[in-house]
Amino acid sequence: MMPGHSPTDAVIQRDADIGIREGDTVILDMNGEKQAFLTVRRAGKVKVGKQLCSLEPIIGQPYGSVYQVSADTSELVRTKRPRTIEWSSLEEVDKDNSELLDVGAETQQLSTGDIAALRAAGKTGEEIVAALAKGSATFQGKTQFSQAKYKKKKHKKYTVLATIQRPTARSVCEAYFGKSSPKINHLRADSLAMLLSLANIGSHGRVLVLETCSGLVTAAVAERLGGFGHVCATYVADKCPPLEATRMLNFPESIRSSMSTASLATLLQYRHESAAEEATQAAQAQGSGSEGAAVEESVQQTLQAADALLDSQQVAGMNGSTMRGLLDARSEQPQEAVLAGLADSTQAPADPPGAQEILTEKQREMKRMREEREAVAAATQKLLKSICKTGFDCCIVAAPSNHPSSVMAKLMPLLAPSASFAIFSNWQQPLAECHLALQQSKQAVNLTLAESWWREYQVLPARTHPTMSTSGTGGYILSGTQIPSQL
Repeated sequence: MMPGHSPTDAVIQRDADIGIREGDTVILDMNGEKQAFLTVRRAGKVKVGKQLCSLEPIIGQPYGSVYQVSADTSELVRTKRPRTIEWSSLEEVDKDNSELLDVGAETQQLSTGDIAALRAAGKTGEEIVAALAKGSATFQGKTQFSQAKYKKKKHKKYTVLATIQRPTARSVCEAYFGKSSPKINHLRADSLAMLLSLANIGSHGRVLVLETCSGLVTAAVAERLGGFGHVCATYVADKCPPLEATRMLNFPESIRSSMSTASLATLLQYRHESAAEEATQAAQAQGSGSEGAAVEESVQQTLQAADALLDSQQVAGMNGSTMRGLLDARSEQPQEAVLAGLADSTQAPADPPGAQEILTEKQREMKRMREEREAVAAATQKLLKSICKTGFDCCIVAAPSNHPSSVMAKLMPLLAPSASFAIFSNWQQPLAECHLALQQSKQAVNLTLAESWWREYQVLPARTHPTMSTSGTGGYILSGTQIPSQL
């Protein structure tokens, strides 16, 4: 790998060499206005404009390819990107639109039937737009800017350009924000970038994430780590919230293996167990005096509190193809083994000899897969215990439905000294209260409460200005650095 290149850059370069593969998730961008998530299948179809087209032509093509619907075969045909306006081609503006009157159909010579006939004859969108401009009685009287705007509007109506985008943290966030922003708690792309920066996310980091953004934050952290480090998605409810965004970035196995989930109660139990183990070792080193007995009693109380906390919540496992699940440390027998014992005790009718051999082969395959899952889960559990013993290096909270003060009170014991954290919320007041609570408890320094601001600009010859429509705010972010309570 070349110096200065991250592991994620190597993955992107590899995908660029291979191209779009069957089974990949891609983002279909139509005219830059509408995005849709697609899983590429040879037999799959997608609606582009008013035509239903097959996805087979895009397999093997590079990301960023532009397609349009063929007029005669209704298939996706790769085309070139439209040329932008040359800066040197701008002429002096010597007229205006003050004398133009919009009188509807009277200014256009082509009727709806004429346009339908052009489409039936197999004319392309470019040719239809040129015919509309020629048939317009007011087109020549418009300014150069108005003519460009007229053509752009007609192009969007009669020419649908579909771009196949690579699913990255930014592109997925923008697609969600434009399509269904409540699923990601209205988290904008610039706010997501600020979260990663303020939380100091980087390779070889051990990151704790608590989110309700459909897995977008977890996927962005895993993408930034590039397979070097570990990210644990925790939760305070009885079960893990959906993390569907982690499946959309086409992660290789090296990155998928760096992600795991565990309930907050489980992580706190691991932390208490490590603290109790250290206290026990200290008590043994001091001897069996009165101080040792007091420490031993404190250890027992800590273990009892941890057990009660674990019983109140579940330990949720994840799908092995995307995440690494966890086993219950107190369970003496895996759940699959119990189910297998129940299945063996059930009397079933005798099967034909050939069917028995097939069934035996399936049982071997299921047993092998079960053993692999258990081995991976045990390794993940061991890794999380090791991380909880020393603490997580970084923490991101993106769950606006939970008050940040109560959440951070539970997360602080899991963080290592000098760990960076960032908290996202759509409202300023909860973060201000959390800011005050952290200041008074002296658990954090360098506390900063900021609002993300992002404004898009139209950059065109002689008409560069901010876009007229934009989102009001990207939310608020509270960041800081954790310090030990003893200091």
